[in-house]
Amino acid sequence: MSAQTVLIKLLLPTIFLNIGAVKAQTNVASYEPVRYNGEGIVYALPQTRIVVRAQIERINHQPGELYSYAKRYFGQEANGEVSSRYRLGRAIAQSIGIPDFDNEYIVDFRSGTVADFITLNRRGILVGINADRQDLPPPCPDTIFHLPTAQLASDRTAALPQEYMVAGTKAKQAEIAAAQVFRIRESLMDILTGQTENMPKDGAALQLMTQELKAQEAALLALFYGKEEI
Repeated sequence: MSAQTVLIKLLLPTIFLNIGAVKAQTNVASYEPVRYNGEGIVYALPQTRIVVRAQIERINHQPGELYSYAKRYFGQEANGEVSSRYRLGRAIAQSIGIPDFDNEYIVDFRSGTVADFITLNRRGILVGINADRQDLPPPCPDTIFHLPTAQLASDRTAALPQEYMVAGTKAKQAEIAAAQVFRIRESLMDILTGQTENMPKDGAALQLMTQELKAQEAALLALFYGKEEI
């Protein structure tokens, strides 16, 4: 929000009530449009408002081709319908100042005050006295609330044996895919407990191997529970 500087001789009376005879006291009075003669500067005190901007995400669900067998092998029903749901992705809270038109004041033009100039913003709000633009405090930064991102299935293709491709029924395909999921889970458990013969040589290799196995598990489970896309 840019500000314009109005060079006038003024000061708020509450600041310099006892300034003495060296400098003239600035006269500040409540602003009344019907009595304003154009000689002086009008400013408003601010009201603080919080503006919240929200980002809404639409998540589309595509059912898996083996959804009807999900409960049989994994104990949980799968959604077999194309559907959509909405969630709050993130929210941004911004503090802004707006003019309070019930608290407007007029400052008479007078010389000899200790105030050299006053700074108003575009909305006519008082933002500084005897201060250049660079001396003014920066505006309050936006507060951004990041919500947990939706856990979406990856686009990775499930690694399935040839028997899956030649299986004659959905039931047989579901049996083969479920067996593959359980083999991956067994391999993950062996790695995490150190019971596999080909343990990774270092932490980076261990992380890479576990990530690959989890990605394959997610791709196989997508055959049963479907995928979600934003």
